Amino acid sequence: AAQGVTIQAERMVSSLRDQADVRLPYGGPAIDPPLQRMKARFPALRSALDAGMIGLTEDGDVAIPDPVRATPALRELVRAENRDRAFFYAGMAEAVGHETYFVPYVDAAFGKEWQKRALTGWWLRDEHGHWQTKP
Repeated sequence: AAQGVTIQAERMVSSLRDQADVRLPYGGPAIDPPLQRMKARFPALRSALDAGMIGLTEDGDVAIPDPVRATPALRELVRAENRDRAFFYAGMAEAVGHETYFVPYVDAAFGKEWQKRALTGWWLRDEHGHWQTKP
């Protein structure tokens, strides 16, 4: 199960980041709809990441490093993305044969992969809540 989550994370993150059509090992009604919305939203997300308006968290979400700079539209972008990521991660836990107790592992696996594949200059948050840009 853990290896399946890691493979899915590697393929999904690279697919979104590079806007490539990569076949994922897991799919279904709990995975495909949020993934399609995340794919459609990614150009706006990428723009906000490139501009330093949002960053990637250690648990697989996106967040706003500097809330003072947050516009209502940016807050809505983050809210919508994190909502779909939560559905997607829960669907992944179920797809690999686990219940909701496995979701934190899925979150962490995707968080690690997002941060590994982050581009130079993107904001990353560690497990202590500290923000830094990727060198």
